[in-house]
Amino acid sequence: MPKISVIITTFNRPEHLKETVASILKQTFRDFELIVTDNYSNYDFFELINNFNDHRIRPFQNKNNGIIAVNRNFGIKMATGDYIAFCDDDDLWLPEKLEKQLKIMESDKEIGASYVLYSFLIDNKVLAKKYPRPKRRFNGWIFKDLYLANMMLYSGIMVRKDVIADVGLFDSDPRIIAAEDYDMGLRISLKYPVKCVPDVLVLCRISSNSMLRQFGILRLGLILANRYRKHAGAWLFFRRISILLVFHSYFVNLLRDLYYRISIALTHRRARRSGLAQDSPSGASMGRA
Repeated sequence: MPKISVIITTFNRPEHLKETVASILKQTFRDFELIVTDNYSNYDFFELINNFNDHRIRPFQNKNNGIIAVNRNFGIKMATGDYIAFCDDDDLWLPEKLEKQLKIMESDKEIGASYVLYSFLIDNKVLAKKYPRPKRRFNGWIFKDLYLANMMLYSGIMVRKDVIADVGLFDSDPRIIAAEDYDMGLRISLKYPVKCVPDVLVLCRISSNSMLRQFGILRLGLILANRYRKHAGAWLFFRRISILLVFHSYFVNLLRDLYYRISIALTHRRARRSGLAQDSPSGASMGRA
């Protein structure tokens, strides 16, 4: 049996998936299985996986009906390792990710989960900053800190399999789609200490779609804040609500500013085109010649 089970869920991102799988197969720690569960993509998923010619990869297809937690749970049920690590199908791991994380987990059997630092990958360029920032790197009983803001990247988490058996699988409630990993982290941190590995070991890919998804954070945050309100207490609950409102306001203003800039640019473009048409009345006929 492998020491670690790595779980990827994927859908219609073959190029990113190839990069992600390749980065995982380059790990310095070799004793792992890679469970890749596809939501019936529109390309030949099994051919893509078979091209790696690596016996550690276990490909599956399973319908999740748009709820990613379903296939994450499918992967967990297929897992045979003592530890489970997760990775999104567009993120990249650095070679020592599993080795360093496992060393931390093996050094203290009381630790239920660990998380690593990460940097952002935008247009294939790595930003130099490390996340979470130093003041957000918590160890031990971190529930209250995690409740205020999630500092654990999904692709950087490793959990003991028996811990998941204790706290339960990912919640497949459609209302918390895109926050099921945060919910899992909160449940783990209520019952087990958590450790931060202080090295950048994951590159998190950011796209325009990733930015737009931030606007759903207010609704998701409110649901989870209320779900764990009893454990957090009234004061922490109100602090969390305040943080969510400030965060939401920032992104609303960001979108408004972006819309304004695009509108101005389009207006100038139309004006230039209109001016050119007036200056060159014969331009249209010349273009058809």
